[in-house]
Amino acid sequence: MGERQGAAVAHASGIFFPVLGPLVVFLLSGKARFARYHALHSFVGMIILNAVLFTLGAISIMYSLAGLWQQYQNDFKDFDIWPILVKSAVVWLVFLIIGLINTIVNLVQAIRAYRGHWPGSSLTTAIVNRFLGKPQTVTG
Repeated sequence: MGERQGAAVAHASGIFFPVLGPLVVFLLSGKARFARYHALHSFVGMIILNAVLFTLGAISIMYSLAGLWQQYQNDFKDFDIWPILVKSAVVWLVFLIIGLINTIVNLVQAIRAYRGHWPGSSLTTAIVNRFLGKPQTVTG
């Protein structure tokens, strides 16, 4: 597998195996600088995405538990299921939208990597460059 194909696979594998796919490509790409950079970029992006999703999920659960505790304190006298259902639907809709955006971004990055482009400026690129000790922009 060539460098460009490996880089594209690193991003595409992030759709189905969010953290494991890019990590495997990184470990198997040997000294292929372009493929390793893209694999690390995809891996860091997946770690950031999972941290955001975990935080949103934790906030949602804490909000729900606080509401249930308040209802428990009032012996469930004014309990209504609809706010719970609406909140749950909104949270799942937000997760669905984030997942759809992640899929689109990974596909675009895979196509760009296959064409030989380095990742553009982003938080992920800045983190990867700092980790690798490189300047903030990477050129061709």
